[in-house]
Amino acid sequence: MSEMNKFAASVEDYGAEHAAQFDQVKETQMLYTFCTNNERKWGDVKAVMPNLNLCTSRMLPEIQGTADEVALQKVKDALKVMLLRSGGSDVRVVIEDTSVRIDQLNGAPGPYARDFFRGLDDEQLGRLAAVLEHNPAATAESRVVSAHYVDGDLKVKMYMVAQRGSLRYPLGEFDGEWARMFVPEGEQQSMAEMQPRESAKYNARMRCAAEFGLAEGLLRRKE
Repeated sequence: MSEMNKFAASVEDYGAEHAAQFDQVKETQMLYTFCTNNERKWGDVKAVMPNLNLCTSRMLPEIQGTADEVALQKVKDALKVMLLRSGGSDVRVVIEDTSVRIDQLNGAPGPYARDFFRGLDDEQLGRLAAVLEHNPAATAESRVVSAHYVDGDLKVKMYMVAQRGSLRYPLGEFDGEWARMFVPEGEQQSMAEMQPRESAKYNARMRCAAEFGLAEGLLRRKE
């Protein structure tokens, strides 16, 4: 079994455990389409709300801007894609965007974390580690944004969950994934070193998806 398949299976296990906390409002979830090309992102969100539809599209460009601006533009682009595909007048889309803010770098790389960390070679990784030596504090942020378009009326809502932690030099071979460097506050292991079931407690994306689901009526908290 590949590493991705092992991860997906573990996420599904967590999802079953997580789902026990909520009543799934299946008919409402099925009205929404989650837009992404990221398999891991889809796995995280699906673990929380398994009845969402999925739209894969490479027509979602990354703009330059703040984390809020990037997320808002992405959901509008996703809405355009779904309107073109469905031709309908009642379309609901959801996107997720993750940022990593490093205190020592004045909040950079922010929404460009994926490209930033994947672009580091060994020398640059060492220089970053030196910068973080005395203050490794960082924050992982997840933004879940929904857009509901009905007969010309557009409503956009954003939800954000942050997880504080620190960055450290990765153990073993670095594959460009920031989770190999990010240690949640109060823990000794990085997100990547933890078992998926354990790291899920600190997964800002899953927590933000649950917040969105509860607020929009896709989930109900069990009494």
